[in-house]
Amino acid sequence: MVKRKTHNAQLIFSYSALGIIGILILTMFYPVTNISYADDGTDSASTYVSADVLPVISLALPSTMRMAIEPTVNGNFGSATGKLLVATNSSDGYTLYMSTGDNTANLKSIDSTNTAVIKPVAANSKASEFAANSWGYSLDSGQDKTYQPVAAGNSGESTSIKTTTTNNPKDEYDLTFGAFINSELPIGQYSNSVVISVVANPVTITSFSQLTYMQNMTSEICANTAEGSTKQLIDTRDGNSYWVEKLKDGNCWMTQNLALNLTEKGLSPVDSDISAEWNSRSTYPPQATNAVHLDLTRNAYKYQDTNSWSWGDKTVLAMPEAGNTCNKSITSDDNIGEMCAEVGFVDVSGDEWKPTFVAKQGTFVRPSGLNYNGLIAVDQEAKTYDAHYLIGNYYQYNTATAGTGYGGEASGVLAPESICPKGWTLPEGSADTSGSRFYLLKTYGLASRGQYGDSGSLTSGNYNIAAAPLYFVRSGYVIPYSGALVNLGVYGVMWSGTRASTGEGIMLEFSKTSLTAARSSYTTGGGYNSMATGEPIRCIAR
Repeated sequence: MVKRKTHNAQLIFSYSALGIIGILILTMFYPVTNISYADDGTDSASTYVSADVLPVISLALPSTMRMAIEPTVNGNFGSATGKLLVATNSSDGYTLYMSTGDNTANLKSIDSTNTAVIKPVAANSKASEFAANSWGYSLDSGQDKTYQPVAAGNSGESTSIKTTTTNNPKDEYDLTFGAFINSELPIGQYSNSVVISVVANPVTITSFSQLTYMQNMTSEICANTAEGSTKQLIDTRDGNSYWVEKLKDGNCWMTQNLALNLTEKGLSPVDSDISAEWNSRSTYPPQATNAVHLDLTRNAYKYQDTNSWSWGDKTVLAMPEAGNTCNKSITSDDNIGEMCAEVGFVDVSGDEWKPTFVAKQGTFVRPSGLNYNGLIAVDQEAKTYDAHYLIGNYYQYNTATAGTGYGGEASGVLAPESICPKGWTLPEGSADTSGSRFYLLKTYGLASRGQYGDSGSLTSGNYNIAAAPLYFVRSGYVIPYSGALVNLGVYGVMWSGTRASTGEGIMLEFSKTSLTAARSSYTTGGGYNSMATGEPIRCIAR
């Protein structure tokens, strides 16, 4: 929140005010360094640095403004004008306030034996309309000014004198004080303290179309967002951008897999969906986070572990509808785009690739020279791609829930925390609860409850869950005991935040264009798998 900039001034047939100039503040986020390993065995590092430009506002006035008036029997008018300058980076403008400082609206003599006062002018008075021995102010430019009374500052209150609703980097006003004095007023100096303040108007956010960062999402913003609205928002923790959309179930969903690389630094409640600082080394049992490289010596098959896997920052599924499989014992040093290129996985981490392509019907040329015709997510000639289809990272269930999913949570209970950005959480696993993926799919007519489980129901015959607005990516999963990434291009799985039973978490499983009943539970509304399995996640705001 922008603090009010306040100026106290003394008017002695003169006015003086000290202006405070605001300083632009840059707050540097703690750098997050991702270590990669070059072919020659040397280390290289890249650091993401961001600057948070805070809201600022400043108010400036000349140090002194004086009115010297020679009274006459019929009265004489005098005035003094100075430049009032306001500068702010607030997109919704600001409000100026003015009041006197002694709970009266009068100018009083500095001589305590003189009880005469100069009273406030009537509202909307021209110079020719001033009553005898009255004073006022104007923000008008030019000669024909309209004056207003300065309100008494009762109990610290002040009156709004000017409001703007747009962002102007710098506004300039003619601040004029005027008084009409006749010879009935005893000679002397008359004064009062005048307080001028400026406050930046709070930014009114009505939908996430006005957001920039994932962490600024709230349930109110999601509720005010129209169905079908979509935007890329930035995760402040590492600078990654993610597509989000208000879907048919009334909730706001990530329509892209999370790609957060966890490090020993851990996560903070300032920007993550946790209540206290979390580092996987402090979870039960103590385990080092596997942020980049798989270390099989750490018994990664245990379902209480907190490991994660990343095979490159940007690998995209170019052929969302194709169902070819790629089962590889991929290590963190391998390139999925090279090993699984024939089934349409492309490494788009190079500088020449830009995330500006929108998936559409077209042709993708495989390395073998065979063409694939259908929905494609890359433009090979323009080197652009649709970020919805990035595979992201793979997390064990206890990692996805920030160490809160393995403990004493009962079966069917949503874990209280997650590694999602602040303002977001993991979806529920329940079939009939808003906030679960199964409920989401029911709103699109894609899921129905059967006697033995939940299955896909593509009644329209042409609804493709790999297409907009769901963008499901068949990113496979990680077998923890070997570190192999399997079923890439054939099956997709995504963790919910709900525990199925001891050692198992509820997930959603799907094939290339439909849901599957494999490993489903009719009581929970989703499949379940060992918590040790590495699976992608997408977060929800509701």
